[in-house]
Amino acid sequence: MNSKIEILGPDKYIAPLEQANEGQIAFTHAASVKWIDGRSYRFFVKLFPKSADKGLINEITGYLTANSCNLPQPEKVAIILVPKRILAKEDLDHFNLHQNNYIIGWASVDSGPTPKTLLSMDKIIEFEESLSSLKNWKYFSEMLAFDDWVANQDRNLGNMTISGKNEFKLIDHGNSPISEKWTKEDLLSNQHYQNKMLEHFFPKNTPKSTASEIVKSTDSHPQNFESVIFDLNRWYGEFLDHDSKTKLLEFLKSRAHDGNIRMGSKTGLLVA
Repeated sequence: MNSKIEILGPDKYIAPLEQANEGQIAFTHAASVKWIDGRSYRFFVKLFPKSADKGLINEITGYLTANSCNLPQPEKVAIILVPKRILAKEDLDHFNLHQNNYIIGWASVDSGPTPKTLLSMDKIIEFEESLSSLKNWKYFSEMLAFDDWVANQDRNLGNMTISGKNEFKLIDHGNSPISEKWTKEDLLSNQHYQNKMLEHFFPKNTPKSTASEIVKSTDSHPQNFESVIFDLNRWYGEFLDHDSKTKLLEFLKSRAHDGNIRMGSKTGLLVA
């Protein structure tokens, strides 16, 4: 599984294709992007405005930590410099410009439709089948545990893709942690954060077998955190001030170590 976040210059951004239905905070659109192998692929590119200044670092955080949990994600992701010309002049003031001409964006290769797209296309049978498949997906419990670890409060049917029969990939980590607007004061490791997907599938009681799998999935999180701390440090040094960087690392480490107790409480499973 690829774990590297590439850096693509503005020459790799070929052309915008169309705006996506998902991605309400960021300007999310499909684009033709030339990859490091010289071939062009269809990517989804997200540009975060000044009002959502933590969106990019959240994408980096979510991608690296999800990868440490071996959760399926798009094989190609990158930080990309996008020419400012793709935005209307009246919109440019909402974005930070790099070298006065480029916006730093997050790019991930198109990995299939989202379940939410099926609903909007009135493919009700396919939509219901995808929900059933998701609940039985072999990474389902790990996904729920992961979202709790990184305090992703917005996992929904629009930020995962159907990559094959009974197969899914996680996309859109803009709320990992909390939201695209967090400050260091918001990073409270012992706070209860919403887990939308857990609440959607189990609004009252989590079956004991599923609860046990979720709690067990948290056991590897301390080691997973250690495996990506070098890369997290490097990227945080690029995009965060020292205090925010330190606070975010402490937040992730603490939640990695306390996951079994926290998820035991959320699912109603007693943990020794």
